[in-house]
Amino acid sequence: MSSFPAPNARVANMMRRMNYEPGSGLGKYGQGIVSPIKVPERPKHRGLGTVGAEQEGASYDNGLPSTDPRTKKWGDGRKAKRSYQPRHQDFERGDADGSRKQGREFCEEILAKVHQQWEAALARQDDQETLELVTKATIIEVVAVIHEKSTTGELAAGDLIWEFTWLKERFPEAYKMHRLADATGVVVAPLVRPMLRKWQPLLDPTLWLDVAAMLKNTMDDGSATSPYAALINDTVVPAVKVSGWKPTDPEGMLRFLETWEDILPPSTMQRILEEVVMPELTAIVDSWDRRSSWDPTCCHPQLCPWVRLAGPLLEGLYATVRRKLLEGLQGRDTGSALASNYEGVSPWKALFRPATWEEFIDEIGVLPRLAQALLELRITAPRQNDESFEKVIMKWAPLVRQDDMLELLEAEFFDRWQKALRHWLVSAGRPTGEAMEWCRGWKRLFTPELLADERVLACLEEGVDMVNCLAEGQQIL
Repeated sequence: MSSFPAPNARVANMMRRMNYEPGSGLGKYGQGIVSPIKVPERPKHRGLGTVGAEQEGASYDNGLPSTDPRTKKWGDGRKAKRSYQPRHQDFERGDADGSRKQGREFCEEILAKVHQQWEAALARQDDQETLELVTKATIIEVVAVIHEKSTTGELAAGDLIWEFTWLKERFPEAYKMHRLADATGVVVAPLVRPMLRKWQPLLDPTLWLDVAAMLKNTMDDGSATSPYAALINDTVVPAVKVSGWKPTDPEGMLRFLETWEDILPPSTMQRILEEVVMPELTAIVDSWDRRSSWDPTCCHPQLCPWVRLAGPLLEGLYATVRRKLLEGLQGRDTGSALASNYEGVSPWKALFRPATWEEFIDEIGVLPRLAQALLELRITAPRQNDESFEKVIMKWAPLVRQDDMLELLEAEFFDRWQKALRHWLVSAGRPTGEAMEWCRGWKRLFTPELLADERVLACLEEGVDMVNCLAEGQQIL
């Protein structure tokens, strides 16, 4: 199977699924032949069985290392695998907290458990358990090597991560059954914890990303209390806490969290947001004093970048912002309030929930002020000199409920607009293209949302119809 083409592709595929490796021998422990059977020529006048009789009774040796657990010690003859070369070569190997001793004890526990199951399966001699036996043999080899190196102090984190990664990829079910994720956590954590604690994540967020990805693959079982979550919470969170981050310079924290978003356990992301980000943002909002420096958008630049990552957590801050905005906007002059307050109020619409925003708009009295502005609007033809419709009323239109704005326009604008157009057409006689352009110019002032409403289009079309009727010599009503 290794040195010549497979005679049957289906058989070759089946053998690969049963973990057969090209170049190894057949049989439960790889003890079988690796080359085709050679048929020697029988000398003339010699009987059957005479050729090779001198080797009768001798055991066959294919020259490959044996994997039979009954003929070797754990860890002997193990195939050399490509050694993982970690990016970081300065893992500490100390045992100040006794964690290395705990790792050795955990390895011994795994060895005893797997070996007991293995011996029971060997005693049954069930051919259907062949694959399970090979799996258990491999696990014992790996854990035994790790145990031996841990005992002698030669264990390196890079090789250790590679060993467990290889085991999980090859035997995922056994990896889960024997709780090897817990074993990885107990043995790996003491090696990587000291270096992770010295790391400055906001300055170089990608430094440990590759190692963390491999740790997540081998240690994370999907639970909030997985060995991986415990390691990250014990190392990364403290490193972030002492980073000195401030919301006035959000880029470092944002870059770190976005880079690690798929690597951090959800519980860790929540902790960083709650224990590092939110206290700083809360301090910014609480320090906003409308009496000493009234700037409605003073804390908006600090909150806006966190909408995606910390959206629900910001709701409590929005309540404080809303209260302070209301206090600052109340009592301001009606004539200039709409024009002067738009720049300070409008950015908050993207942050507040729709229901909260509508309540806020009602609280600061936007609709009554828009109604007053429409009443004060001077509509003149053929030249419109009052620009408040475009620069004030239509700027605020997207910030209020659509139905409320339509009611205002129907009550305070369209009748007066049509009367002004009718008066101009009657006094000017037969209209020219200037009248039609006047109507189109007003239409261009409306927001796309309002123009999408049939009621607004109908009112504007009535003005166009008046121009067309008079142009055709008909009397306008």
